[in-house]
Amino acid sequence: MDEFSYSESIVDNIARHFVEQKGAGLTASDAPVGTVLGELPGAGKSTLLNTFREEQHGNVLVINADEFRRFHPQFNEIVDKYGENYPEHTAAFSGAVAERVIALGTEKRLNLAVEGTFRTAQTPISTLQLLKDNGYTTQVYIKAESAEVAWSNTLARAEAERAMNGTGRTV
Repeated sequence: MDEFSYSESIVDNIARHFVEQKGAGLTASDAPVGTVLGELPGAGKSTLLNTFREEQHGNVLVINADEFRRFHPQFNEIVDKYGENYPEHTAAFSGAVAERVIALGTEKRLNLAVEGTFRTAQTPISTLQLLKDNGYTTQVYIKAESAEVAWSNTLARAEAERAMNGTGRTV
C-alpha cells in the first residue's frame, strides 16, 4: 500500500452517496444515452455539457472525476505535502470513484455524461465500450480550444479555487 491508500469500501460509499444525491430526481431510461465529453483543461466543457443536458431535458447524471479528489481520505495531507501537484496523488482515487459511479449509473439506467480531457485514448474508449456493453447509445463530444486560451482559463480557475479554499488545480 502506498502512503495515501484508501479502501474499496470508501470508494463505494462515496460513489453511492454521489449517485443518491446527484441522481435524485433523475429517471431511468429505456434507451439510455452515455456521452463522453473531452477537451483540454480550461477549454470550457460546460458548453458541451449544457448541450447534452438540453438534449436529455436535464435528465443526466454528470460524472467529473475531478470532483471526487477532495473526498480522498488523506486529501488535506496530500495537499499539505504536494500543494498544487495534488492531482497526481489523487488521480487513482478519483478515477476509481468515477468508475464506480458509472457502474452504479448504468445499473440504474440513467443517462450519463462523463467529463474528461482525453489525455489518453484508453479511458474514453473503455468508458464508451462499458456503456455500449450495457445497452447505451454512446456519443462523444469534443471541444477544441487553443492551448493558450485553455491555459489562461485553467490559471484563472486555479486562482479562484485558491481564493475560495486555499488550493487550486492547474490540471
